[in-house]
Amino acid sequence: MTLSYQDKLDIRNERRLRFFNIVMVVSFLSGTVGQLIEGVSLIDSLYGSLVMFVLSYTSGPTNILINIGRFGAAFFTLNAVLAIVGTFFMIVGDRIKGQRKDSMYVYGDSNISEELMQTRKNVIDGRNGFVPASNYVLVGNEVDNLHFYVDHRDRLAEKKVYLKTETLPGIALGHEHLRSFCLEELGAEEFWKKFDLVDKAFNEDGTPAHLSIAIIGFNKLGEEILSHGLRACAFTDVTWHIFGDTNRYRMLHANLDELDIHCYPEEWFNELDIVKNADMIIVTSQNHQLNIIYDFFLVAADWTVHICSSFGDSEEGKSIFLQHRSGSVPEDNLIFFDWRKAGGNLERLRQQETAESIKKDNLKKLIADEWENLDTFRRYAYLSLLDFRDLKQKLVDTWGDKIDEDMIVRIMHRRMRNYYLINNWCYAEFPDPDDTSADENNTLRLHRGICPFDDLSPERKEREKEIVRRLYY
Repeated sequence: MTLSYQDKLDIRNERRLRFFNIVMVVSFLSGTVGQLIEGVSLIDSLYGSLVMFVLSYTSGPTNILINIGRFGAAFFTLNAVLAIVGTFFMIVGDRIKGQRKDSMYVYGDSNISEELMQTRKNVIDGRNGFVPASNYVLVGNEVDNLHFYVDHRDRLAEKKVYLKTETLPGIALGHEHLRSFCLEELGAEEFWKKFDLVDKAFNEDGTPAHLSIAIIGFNKLGEEILSHGLRACAFTDVTWHIFGDTNRYRMLHANLDELDIHCYPEEWFNELDIVKNADMIIVTSQNHQLNIIYDFFLVAADWTVHICSSFGDSEEGKSIFLQHRSGSVPEDNLIFFDWRKAGGNLERLRQQETAESIKKDNLKKLIADEWENLDTFRRYAYLSLLDFRDLKQKLVDTWGDKIDEDMIVRIMHRRMRNYYLINNWCYAEFPDPDDTSADENNTLRLHRGICPFDDLSPERKEREKEIVRRLYY
């Protein structure tokens, strides 16, 4: 496995520290022993060796050990001074960088900070202390990021802050200057853009396909892959098979049966028939990936496995796994996806912000409320409507007349229905008993529009057709 730049730097620093510790100990002992040999008392020998480190040993060396000691001490002291001076200039340099308009302060030690520091000039390493800058990217663990933001809230009040999170929504938080982002969410979004199943939407006889997707290793990334996949694959019926620690997810989600999601607490190889028949296999587990790849191609070499990789996606690394002990594996059957890199760079976040601004303008003709008045749930819902534009065009380009307006309306409805269902909303003919005309009950999470499309009233069908005409034609 290839070491990251930061890992290499840490190893190099550790080796340097170990080397100078050895130099210090050897110099001190050599100087002390050399003076003892010359008849100097123990106390004076110890003091004389300490003096060597401040370059104040003025007596001429009378043996080789004293000479080794004084030169070693001088070498150690010189490097210590250079390190202090280097740190000073680094701090001064960071403050100069911070005055520039596009300066970026990176807090936290991760692959994101490494990539930013390698590709941008005015990046400030947060390990050297707080420095005023134009932008702040907090990429440590979630708790540390929040502590940093709270501790420096006053100094960050008018600054653009990007905060990596796992639990906060990966969308604007109603704060002009603070933007949270979830790597898993962004990575999942990029996954389905790159690996959509549009080419499998119909069978050879022209009938709509029924697809099966298996997700191996159910973690935060797996949840986001599933959540985005429910919308990305809404152009056809999909059965989802989830393998891993699914107990929490099953207990917290009420509509899994309706969404055709099946959870298996046991390992995937206990249900080989299900996995073998899947149209797509996605490994989201970040632990023991080498073993998982080995086990898959031990069973067979004729299935395609998508690995949400924990170690990058280089072709050199991939080639290692194709020469399996049980026989060679076709190159196209092992697909690596570097989800951190795909979703975790600042340019990607800025592009998303720009896209959201454009979407807000497009949504003004559709939504009655101002964007700022919408809660996070509805912001996601409306943005999802516009996210369908590119996929809709790809469906049309791939399948032509099969994708007519009626089909687009049905897909859009299923996308929204899946979004509501996975977030624990349920169908009710009258969501609000006190207001029979209300479409939804936000407190009880009930909505009259999330039934299957064919069960909608003629009026609601026409309303959804009008939305499609406004957004996609």
